[in-house]
Amino acid sequence: MNESPRNRRPHIVRIVSLPFVLVVAVLLALLNQPDSQSAPAQVPFTPTFTLTVDEAAPGNTADFVGDDDCPVGALCKAKLTWQIPDGQPLASFGSGGPEVLLDVLSGAQIPDGAVVGRETRSSRVGPPGFCAFGSMFSFDDLRLDATTNPLTTTGSPNDLISYSNWPSQLNGARDAFLTANPGAVLRSRTVGGETVALAGNSLFFKLSDGSGKSVRVQGNPLAPPSAYESCGPVDVKSIVLGVTANNPDTAQDESGIPLVVCVTTGVHTFSIFLDRLDTPPGDAVTLTDTVSCSSNTPAAMNVSVPLNGGTGVVAGLSVTFPQVITGGTTSVVTNTTGPAPPTAFNVVGLGGVPLYFDINTTATYTGDVTVCIKYDETQVTGSESLLQLQRYDGASFQPLPSTVDVVNNIVCATAPSLSIWAVMLPPPPPGPPAVGGSVELRAGGSGDVRRADGSGSGLSAWTYGAIAGGAAAVLAGAAGGWYVRRRWLA
Repeated sequence: MNESPRNRRPHIVRIVSLPFVLVVAVLLALLNQPDSQSAPAQVPFTPTFTLTVDEAAPGNTADFVGDDDCPVGALCKAKLTWQIPDGQPLASFGSGGPEVLLDVLSGAQIPDGAVVGRETRSSRVGPPGFCAFGSMFSFDDLRLDATTNPLTTTGSPNDLISYSNWPSQLNGARDAFLTANPGAVLRSRTVGGETVALAGNSLFFKLSDGSGKSVRVQGNPLAPPSAYESCGPVDVKSIVLGVTANNPDTAQDESGIPLVVCVTTGVHTFSIFLDRLDTPPGDAVTLTDTVSCSSNTPAAMNVSVPLNGGTGVVAGLSVTFPQVITGGTTSVVTNTTGPAPPTAFNVVGLGGVPLYFDINTTATYTGDVTVCIKYDETQVTGSESLLQLQRYDGASFQPLPSTVDVVNNIVCATAPSLSIWAVMLPPPPPGPPAVGGSVELRAGGSGDVRRADGSGSGLSAWTYGAIAGGAAAVLAGAAGGWYVRRRWLA
């Protein structure tokens, strides 16, 4: 799908599974486009594109050079840069690629308002038909995970932008995409911009073939056409974070959720599609670049492999092999659905959604492997010390002797092989028996306790009171030990 200057149809963007977040950076904050043309059709169109990935400082929005390699399982931020030379028309933007870079979690588990990227851009802006004589303007915006609930906003500019144009103005774009792509599922929405009126909303979809695309709506679709238009030189640089960063304009801390990791080794090609806005849709120029995803499990003793960014981030994990005989690649696919847990057990996840970790390796090894997973303590509705890792044996989940670090929120266990793993909370232990019946004191004042039926216990009144009080204390302690923490995602 491409944007038409006449009706400003949304841009389609997204790089397959790298997509759902990599393309967050690819969602360029283009200005509203007026009906008039910004350059004659005969003007040449020679845009350029580069894509860079690196595992350094995955939560930092600053620009980076990078080695263009992302070890499998590491958090890797990405940078997409594209330019349109001076005097050439602006273009709608789309992207696509193989499913090798995965957004670890869907938008449902990313906190509202979390910083997921940053975009800087410059372009010439001028009156319709005279853009080439306009002035240069520059912009620098954070990309935020958007909210659909206005009650969660704090009133700060970024927070209001994160709610902009949803849902009424974007429902049409959503429905049109779902109709044109049977089997597609809306995954998440990101937004950025200087003001609510100019905010760029991007809807991310997962297609039935596993790839991903995004529809971008720039500005308020219900507002009058802009009195200005943009044209080359255009220079856009989008940074997509490997892990969410905190939004300083909101009260809560939304940082620490993994976003982008490499899941398949090799050199992979990604494409973007730029369709100039001064011609009918359908003549997009395709530009490509490659990134490398390296293996992560060398032949050695005591090899520890971080996955989903490692145990320093929520939903991250590590796999430790006592001895790797033949090197290979260890990977994990994080799912929100999986085999049924044992009766009364709860699978701990994010945002009220369970997480299942399907861990695999191409390396050969000896000895038992140790898996450690960092959990979100706000999702534990009981004592963290009772948490345990369970491993799916092909028929059902089996509990494993587990150690829990309640300070750093990490649970570990050892097993002979890899499979689907999950952090689980067992049902609470049964409380003490209820204290029932009525009592009366004998008129003689001896203090012996008698039940209502006249039978005696032989205990003095003060002794019985002490027992009853102790039971009440136990019950109160049990009640106080089980609680529900407030989640960051409503």
